[in-house]
Amino acid sequence: MVAPFGQRTALTLDADELLASVTNSADESVGFTYHAGGLLATLNFRWLQFFTFRVVLTADRRLMKTLTHLSVAVRYLALAVVLWLLIKSPRVDLVGLLVGLSVVTLAVVVAGLLHSLRSSRSVDLAG
Repeated sequence: MVAPFGQRTALTLDADELLASVTNSADESVGFTYHAGGLLATLNFRWLQFFTFRVVLTADRRLMKTLTHLSVAVRYLALAVVLWLLIKSPRVDLVGLLVGLSVVTLAVVVAGLLHSLRSSRSVDLAG
């Protein structure tokens, strides 16, 4: 295959006519193996290394920040849906739910404060 700007990509098929490898114009290849029936089993390590170090670790900071914000938004949305379902359920007592969530929230805040105090003390002793 030839891209619009002349980059070439070679596709290699195995004996079962499944994709065995893809090689780009820089002679970097990605290999594939399959289970019986054609289920993809593995990609070679070089592709994983390329993806991890060149794509994930060197990604644009704005993209990473956007993905982080999107992840937080999805988590809040999921939490809101779960709370809405609990509130609408006839089996859940609303007052009990609110008291339980308040206790959990308070426990998390107290644990965070204690951890912060311990961390600041260890820094003062070390400094």
